[in-house]
Amino acid sequence: MRFLIKFFPAFIITSFILAASGCQTFTSPQYANAAFPADGKYEILGRITISSYESHSGYLNLLSKAKELYPETDDVVNIIVDGKESYFFTYLYLAQYTMSGIAIKYDSDRI
Repeated sequence: MRFLIKFFPAFIITSFILAASGCQTFTSPQYANAAFPADGKYEILGRITISSYESHSGYLNLLSKAKELYPETDDVVNIIVDGKESYFFTYLYLAQYTMSGIAIKYDSDRI
């Protein structure tokens, strides 16, 4: 009985720390409604991929990365978003997103 009384508080504290320490989940890929234009009046420049946290993710960041790699980029299409969510001590939440798409340049002579 003394053994249980002596180690019970340590057991409770250890159990709480393990239960609240954190977990990680992955969200399924999300597809944006940004498909290739049907008329084919564009040139494919290449695939673009960025990874960023929730507060720094979005289409404009993907487009600016595409313009860094391909300065003539007009649009990014076929966008796929994959997410990883992490919880630390059940209170701190972090979401990291990986976005990828295809950079295209519209042909001005065919428009």
